[in-house]
Amino acid sequence: MRRLTFALICLLSTPLVLSAASPAYAQQPTTEEARRSAARVLFNDGLALQEKGEYARALEKFEGANKYFPAPTITLHIAQCQANLGKLVEAAETYRVLERTPKQDNWPPQFLQAKEQGRAELAQVDARTPKLLIDVDPHPPGIRLQFDGAEFDPVFLGVSRPVNPGKHRIVAFAPGFATADQSVDLSEKESKKQVVKLAAASGGGAVVPPGPGPGPGTGTGTGTTSDPNTGTAVNIPYNNVPQPIVTNQEATTALYGSVDLGYAFVGGKVPNQRTPTTFETRDLKEISSNGFAMALGLGIRLRNILIGGLYQGAIISKGSTNNAAYTHFLGAQLGYLTRTDGVGLWLELAAGARIFSFDSAVVNDPASLTGFEVLGGIGLSLRLARGIRLIPKATLSFGTTTATGTSGSGFGSSEISETAGHTLFGLAVGGQFDIVALSKPPAPPPPPAAAPR
Repeated sequence: MRRLTFALICLLSTPLVLSAASPAYAQQPTTEEARRSAARVLFNDGLALQEKGEYARALEKFEGANKYFPAPTITLHIAQCQANLGKLVEAAETYRVLERTPKQDNWPPQFLQAKEQGRAELAQVDARTPKLLIDVDPHPPGIRLQFDGAEFDPVFLGVSRPVNPGKHRIVAFAPGFATADQSVDLSEKESKKQVVKLAAASGGGAVVPPGPGPGPGTGTGTGTTSDPNTGTAVNIPYNNVPQPIVTNQEATTALYGSVDLGYAFVGGKVPNQRTPTTFETRDLKEISSNGFAMALGLGIRLRNILIGGLYQGAIISKGSTNNAAYTHFLGAQLGYLTRTDGVGLWLELAAGARIFSFDSAVVNDPASLTGFEVLGGIGLSLRLARGIRLIPKATLSFGTTTATGTSGSGFGSSEISETAGHTLFGLAVGGQFDIVALSKPPAPPPPPAAAPR
């Protein structure tokens, strides 16, 4: 907590530092603190641009921040911007760099979360990346190829390799053959085989290879200019619009709803007026039985804490329909999720009114009983998608109901009452979902100023 607080203080004070020392800031930062400060400013600028959808400019800011202070949080955003620009091959390699980065014992939680999130987003990018197999016919000795203006090693002929979506240019030339110039267009998730046909050159002379130059595609491999076998990435319009990366984070505040289906087990006693002047208690199982139950919830989720209302209903009839019995609960609920973005525990506590309704006073007198009840529950929260969780759980509630009556008549009458305690145990599977997000998912914070390198 002290580290994050210190980072926040440094972040808020950055504009003051820059305004006070703007001439020095225009120069390359040399001290460790100056490099952290420069990275923090660039990271925040990149976040704002990424949120606006200006991925190319955001990528420049994140790459600049990473140059001054390499951190997993920055690497994650570099990969996201590359993917949203359609540079899927480059993005995948950046995600793998993040995945291969060894964990440090003194890493803050944001760095660990960035590695976990990057692993999930890498799978999305790999699924989107198209693959291309290039071959030639015939296969003469001395053949040379270019892919998007960069040398293509013939050893990769006949090998399916990941490429970026869009148009690509393939040029093949060999002594005694005319230059073959072809293009191929790939969409996301598409796999193609492109065979370049070579025709004998007129006159049989050797053909001068075309000069280097970028083709209409986006290149392959890792996107680095140092690898001649993979090509160089260039910015071009794409025929298909890249799908944005879906982050793994939940909104911090949301209006939520829940639906539970399960089974209720009754226990304990309820009061019954045996005669006009006497009461007794009766076992619930004598006049009711276990039965189907359901619950509805509605409230506000504040990060991991849920505050709202809860309704429960159960059919606890015993025997024929003439002995119909029902129970209802309406109260306030407080819930806690140990995690909202994965697998965690669900804990709940509720308090409110419990009502038992019987078919008639023949079954129980009075036929309707109301009392106070406290409910507790525990379950397993399984995140299915953003804002949607499946929660198998068990609940146990304790409560009392009271029946009152009058003994005697006239001036000699007096009020009599009987109180009895009951229990309800429930097993249910519930769905919990965010109806409306009241805030945006939190962006991973910039590298803390006090974080060790």
